[in-house]
Amino acid sequence: MRCSLLKDGSTCLAAIKARRHYIGYDIEKEYVLLAERRIREYKEQLALLSPVKTVASL
Repeated sequence: MRCSLLKDGSTCLAAIKARRHYIGYDIEKEYVLLAERRIREYKEQLALLSPVKTVASL
């Protein structure tokens, strides 16, 4: 997915949830920072909810 008006990153988050690749950009740095933060927080939440991997499962 390509998002030329990044704003809050909701399109990028939708791509992540749909297991798609994404490219997001905006001319306003504040929107880029906001989207990066939201994506990072979402990925951190996923890491907390995913099962712990052991050496045997790798």
